[in-house]
Amino acid sequence: MSVRILIIEDEPGIAEFLVRGLSEEGYAVAHVEDGQHAWLRLRSDTWDLVILDWWLPGEDGLAAAWQRDSKRQHTRGSIASALTAVR
Repeated sequence: MSVRILIIEDEPGIAEFLVRGLSEEGYAVAHVEDGQHAWLRLRSDTWDLVILDWWLPGEDGLAAAWQRDSKRQHTRGSIASALTAVR
């Protein structure tokens, strides 16, 4: 069974780079662009690793991570947080 990774990233170039690179290495990768869809995927699937952007449209990455942790959702691995821009 392949390692399952969820990418939560709204910047298309960054998301494409991560999805392509990780897929080429043999990982099973899914991508969502915002916090609402992230929360739905976190609730409905099991992930080995979640890579998320700090700032997302709607619910931000930290809120999605907090909700996942508070509900003990189906993620076996760590959450890696990435800050892609300074505002």
